[in-house]
Amino acid sequence: ANKVPIDTVDPSPSRYSLRRFCGKETFIWLDYLIGSLLSSKSTYDLQKLNPYFSENDIKKVYDVIVGTILHSNRAGQINRTVSDARDLLNLLQQAKDKAGQKMQGSSDIFAGILQKSESLAVNLATKRHFVDNKTSTTTTSSTRVYD
Repeated sequence: ANKVPIDTVDPSPSRYSLRRFCGKETFIWLDYLIGSLLSSKSTYDLQKLNPYFSENDIKKVYDVIVGTILHSNRAGQINRTVSDARDLLNLLQQAKDKAGQKMQGSSDIFAGILQKSESLAVNLATKRHFVDNKTSTTTTSSTRVYD
């Protein structure tokens, strides 16, 4: 996104690079690239910041950003599932330790078990959705979390 070709014939790219180095032109930050995915004029917006950012390069950068966002989203979902499973195991261990005892707070443990088990079930049942670019149809995969 911040690449500028060095041309020995045309001094404009070099001048632009020097202006950016001196702080007269801006760098394109990752936050801006991610936000520009939502813009209907994203190519124009990016080329306004870097006139040497070609449409082909913009498409390549967007492909990488979208892939990264989808991967991060999936990793987050997996981490939430693992965290819920660990929390549920801890609550079940607490309930096992208190089995047969009349102790204060046992209803809190059972409420926690119910809440965590429901959260874990929702995370495990989360489906993945895919869009086919050729037919513009949406498909849903199986409920496997770790595929």
